Amino acid sequence: MSDNLKENKLIEIINPFYLQALSSLKMLDIPGVESKLDLNAANHAIELLDYLKNKMNDCLNDEEKRLFEEISGNLKYLYLQRQNEKNENSQKEEK
Repeated sequence: MSDNLKENKLIEIINPFYLQALSSLKMLDIPGVESKLDLNAANHAIELLDYLKNKMNDCLNDEEKRLFEEISGNLKYLYLQRQNEKNENSQKEEK
Protein backbone atom coordinates (compact mmCIF):
# COMPACT_ATOMS: atom_id res chain seq x y z
CA MET A 1 0.00 0.00 0.00
CA SER A 2 1.40 3.37 -0.95
CA ASP A 3 2.23 5.81 1.83
CA ASN A 4 -0.15 8.37 0.32
CA LEU A 5 -3.07 5.92 0.41
CA LYS A 6 -2.15 4.86 3.95
CA GLU A 7 -2.04 8.49 5.08
CA ASN A 8 -5.41 9.18 3.45
CA LYS A 9 -6.92 6.26 5.37
CA LEU A 10 -5.43 7.61 8.57
CA ILE A 11 -6.99 11.00 7.88
CA GLU A 12 -10.35 9.28 7.32
CA ILE A 13 -10.02 7.71 10.78
CA ILE A 14 -8.95 10.93 12.49
CA ASN A 15 -11.30 13.33 10.70
CA PRO A 16 -14.61 12.50 12.48
CA PHE A 17 -13.03 13.07 15.91
CA TYR A 18 -11.34 16.26 14.70
CA LEU A 19 -14.58 17.64 13.26
CA GLN A 20 -16.53 16.68 16.39
CA ALA A 21 -14.04 18.50 18.58
CA LEU A 22 -14.10 21.61 16.37
CA SER A 23 -17.89 21.61 16.35
CA SER A 24 -18.04 21.19 20.13
CA LEU A 25 -15.66 24.13 20.48
CA LYS A 26 -17.89 26.23 18.17
CA MET A 27 -15.03 26.51 15.69
CA LEU A 28 -16.95 24.80 12.89
CA ASP A 29 -20.52 25.20 11.71
CA ILE A 30 -22.12 22.04 10.38
CA PRO A 31 -25.16 22.75 8.19
CA GLY A 32 -28.37 21.56 9.83
CA VAL A 33 -26.73 21.05 13.23
CA GLU A 34 -27.08 23.53 16.06
CA SER A 35 -23.60 24.38 17.26
CA LYS A 36 -23.08 25.01 20.96
CA LEU A 37 -20.02 25.14 23.15
CA ASP A 38 -19.62 21.73 24.77
CA LEU A 39 -16.25 21.43 26.47
CA ASN A 40 -16.98 17.91 27.72
CA ALA A 41 -17.68 16.63 24.21
CA ALA A 42 -14.60 18.41 22.85
CA ASN A 43 -12.43 16.94 25.59
CA HIS A 44 -13.82 13.46 24.89
CA ALA A 45 -13.00 13.73 21.18
CA ILE A 46 -9.47 14.94 22.00
CA GLU A 47 -8.97 12.08 24.45
CA LEU A 48 -10.16 9.58 21.82
CA LEU A 49 -7.62 10.94 19.34
CA ASP A 50 -4.86 10.60 21.93
CA TYR A 51 -6.03 7.06 22.70
CA LEU A 52 -5.94 6.14 19.01
CA LYS A 53 -2.45 7.58 18.63
CA ASN A 54 -1.18 5.66 21.64
CA LYS A 55 -2.71 2.39 20.43
CA MET A 56 -1.42 2.85 16.88
CA ASN A 57 1.95 4.35 17.84
CA ASP A 58 4.08 1.33 16.92
CA CYS A 59 2.50 1.17 13.45
CA LEU A 60 2.84 4.87 12.62
CA ASN A 61 5.69 6.40 10.69
CA ASP A 62 7.17 9.77 11.71
CA GLU A 63 4.92 11.76 9.37
CA GLU A 64 1.78 10.08 10.72
CA LYS A 65 2.90 10.68 14.30
CA ARG A 66 3.47 14.34 13.41
CA LEU A 67 -0.02 14.53 11.91
CA PHE A 68 -1.56 13.19 15.12
CA GLU A 69 0.55 15.55 17.25
CA GLU A 70 -0.36 18.62 15.16
CA ILE A 71 -4.07 17.86 15.23
CA SER A 72 -4.08 16.98 18.91
CA GLY A 73 -1.95 20.00 19.84
CA ASN A 74 -4.15 22.35 17.84
CA LEU A 75 -7.32 20.98 19.43
CA LYS A 76 -5.86 21.18 22.94
CA TYR A 77 -4.87 24.80 22.33
CA LEU A 78 -8.36 25.67 21.07
CA TYR A 79 -9.91 23.80 24.00
CA LEU A 80 -7.88 25.81 26.51
CA GLN A 81 -8.78 29.04 24.71
CA ARG A 82 -12.50 28.27 24.89
CA GLN A 83 -12.23 27.12 28.49
CA ASN A 84 -10.51 30.38 29.46
CA GLU A 85 -13.13 32.42 27.58
CA LYS A 86 -15.91 30.56 29.37
CA ASN A 87 -14.24 31.14 32.75
CA GLU A 88 -13.76 34.85 32.01
CA ASN A 89 -17.41 35.19 30.98
CA SER A 90 -18.52 33.40 34.14
CA GLN A 91 -16.44 35.74 36.28
CA LYS A 92 -17.90 38.80 34.52
CA GLU A 93 -21.44 37.53 35.10
CA GLU A 94 -20.74 37.03 38.81
CA LYS A 95 -19.69 40.68 39.23
